[in-house]
Amino acid sequence: RSVPLSPAVRYLVDTNSLDPSLIPASGPHSRLLKGDVLWYMETGMDGSGEASSLKPTKRPPSSTSLSPPSSLPPSSSLKPSQPTPHTSKAKFTDVAVDDSHRSRAFTSVQSKMSLPHSSASIHCQVGPLLSSLQHNGRERAMLLLESHFIKAAASTLKQFPHSNAVWNEDGPLLLPSVNISVRVLSEGILLPTPVIIRDANRASVQSIASVIERATAGTEDGSSPPVTSASLMVSSLVSSSLSHYTDLVQSPHSAALSLAGVQKTFSEEESSATVAVCLSCDSRVLNSDLASQWLQQFKANIEII
Repeated sequence: RSVPLSPAVRYLVDTNSLDPSLIPASGPHSRLLKGDVLWYMETGMDGSGEASSLKPTKRPPSSTSLSPPSSLPPSSSLKPSQPTPHTSKAKFTDVAVDDSHRSRAFTSVQSKMSLPHSSASIHCQVGPLLSSLQHNGRERAMLLLESHFIKAAASTLKQFPHSNAVWNEDGPLLLPSVNISVRVLSEGILLPTPVIIRDANRASVQSIASVIERATAGTEDGSSPPVTSASLMVSSLVSSSLSHYTDLVQSPHSAALSLAGVQKTFSEEESSATVAVCLSCDSRVLNSDLASQWLQQFKANIEII
């Protein structure tokens, strides 16, 4: 045989004292394959079709001749299996993922990967303040409560001037004005584009509420300054039932203030209402220790009203 034998074929031939020239080859260019040798050993057939002294067995058909077992039903009668019914009594609501959700998810991932985060949280007592706002009706009361929180945040930024800054290539950049970026709630969803409250430390609670109302209704005049002029972004869910809520810092802001829903508790002696507040910070501007001090002052500002 002019075609060289592979090591595996040579081993089988030498070990079993076989003559390679008598074994039919099925490989390319009449190359003898290991399968040819094994078939020859099983069948005991030489190239002339005469049986050798080895016990003959039937050579298995090639892969091209395989056919489905006759016991299988025809494909037209096969039906896809049905999923097992969910037995839980819990009810779930599917929410469609639109472009705003995708954009928000992308921004959150980018924020977490690019900014060093630190955070602190605190509970603020808002019972007396909420009681003083109840005569406005629930919806208006929640709007005014949110506006009081924004006003308290602006006062805290003024009291901690180093926190009213954004990060640039050279380090923290102190801002000349206390502008606050607010993500407003519309139809149960926080809108991705924030509205800017100009000079929030000087603005009245009523004027802050008016800006939020216009943004919620989609009638904002578009004259708000750019978000680069605000160091703090406020996201409020005070009208929801969420007990805790944490937002991420979105560049160019250096901090994000998250307001959860009002939680009311009742006892025989008294009733109370609290809001969980979380401050997430770019730790290059405000580390966790300073964030805790900031929140303590913020709590004092909101509870003194």
